[in-house]
Amino acid sequence: NPHGYLDNPTFRGMRYELLKAFDEIRIVNLHGNSKKKEHCPDGSKDENVFNILQGVCINIFIKTGQKQEGELAKVFYADVWGKKREKLDFLKASTIKDLQFTEVIPKAPRYYFVPMDFSREEEFFSGINLSEMFKVGGVGMCTKRDNLAYQYTKPALREVLYDFKEKEEAEVKKKYNIRKESRDQKVVLAQKHVKTMGVKDEYIQPALYRPFDQRYTYFTNKSKGFIAYPVYETMHHFIDTDNIGLIIGQQGQVVGAMPWNLAFITDSIADLNVFYRGGGYVYPLYVTEQISDKMEVRLNIKPAVLKEIEKRLGKSVEPHELLYYIYAILHSNYYREIYKPYLDYNFPHIPFPQKDTYQELANLGKQLVNLHLMHQSSSWAVEATYHGEGDNKVAAFLFEKDAIQKEIGKVKINETQYFDHISEIAYNFHVGGYQPLQKWLKDRKGEILDIEGIRHYQEIVYAITETLRLMNEIDKIYQQQRK
Repeated sequence: NPHGYLDNPTFRGMRYELLKAFDEIRIVNLHGNSKKKEHCPDGSKDENVFNILQGVCINIFIKTGQKQEGELAKVFYADVWGKKREKLDFLKASTIKDLQFTEVIPKAPRYYFVPMDFSREEEFFSGINLSEMFKVGGVGMCTKRDNLAYQYTKPALREVLYDFKEKEEAEVKKKYNIRKESRDQKVVLAQKHVKTMGVKDEYIQPALYRPFDQRYTYFTNKSKGFIAYPVYETMHHFIDTDNIGLIIGQQGQVVGAMPWNLAFITDSIADLNVFYRGGGYVYPLYVTEQISDKMEVRLNIKPAVLKEIEKRLGKSVEPHELLYYIYAILHSNYYREIYKPYLDYNFPHIPFPQKDTYQELANLGKQLVNLHLMHQSSSWAVEATYHGEGDNKVAAFLFEKDAIQKEIGKVKINETQYFDHISEIAYNFHVGGYQPLQKWLKDRKGEILDIEGIRHYQEIVYAITETLRLMNEIDKIYQQQRK
């Protein structure tokens, strides 16, 4: 089988049914997952026994007739690592008795079929529960018509809005090739909305569509209009304020066995699918509330949580600094690794800060936030260069390794033009289910990149490269904090 079902959270029901149906399960995990960049425990290359990207395993399901009613199967697990030829030779020469199996005790609710270290459960849940830390939060916006609701520029969005305002329904459907409508994305309702509210600058707002990809949309408090669900009660706190918000997700929703990476930052309204389909919860740092007869900006962190943090640090806490600390921890590979069993089906719990490392981690988190918000990006000394004669049209995107420095290469956007000096690890870097350096180009296939677009892609390369460096720095300090 493909080996994803062994530890992918979304296959928990399948694993539970197998445990009920059989008496004993023996698994030989042959690994070789190119998508997860698997390597042998000693760091050497691991290869698939087939010429495919997905890792595989051998499964032996046994019925003895001796299991008691309500009892679950016993699970035994073995790894086989190495190169393709080595694995095949080993399997040919071995019997089941030759393999060193380890008994796995599948634990509810996920029933993983691979060895998992659950010894840190109490430690994890004793930290700050991010889903309960904030007073206000919710999912991102759902437009139900992304190709129309999000545009790269304000003029492009205005053109769409004026079409919806002034043209007949049939004309709009023909121009924008709208053949299907759902209950909450009817053209006639969108037209009524735009005609009622008007094409006003105050409603044309920047929105985080995907990581490092900000576009423009028409944002009002009206649902089932131009946007199906603007989630106004959460998103309006980003309008006309200098605010930032944390975006986090739960691993088990879609991403599965991929290492946890569901953390990003925003200073604008944000889409529901920042990480993948239905994957992001947005928590603004500040909220705007009506107090008496005027609007006031209030901190969105619950007082009891803030009080406990300040008690442990022995000082008052600056809200932005606390968010930077949290953001740093969320980008620690070590944190993601040791708490994987819990991150797979829970919102992140962040260890309470310690006096000797809090400031260092907050400083690194601040650098990450500025990178991901692309603050002052025009001053960045980007290393990725752009080459070639042509029309700058994105026809495709392909990574080609450098013949000498194999860890870096070029990203071709057409036959003659390319971005150079990009590391392969940056090109494959994930935020949720998306790889920003690939997703950004994929969404612009058929588009012509202008000078700003070329520069923006170079800035994404810089931001991701720096992120990788900072994540290593965070790991060093976070491990020091845990000692």
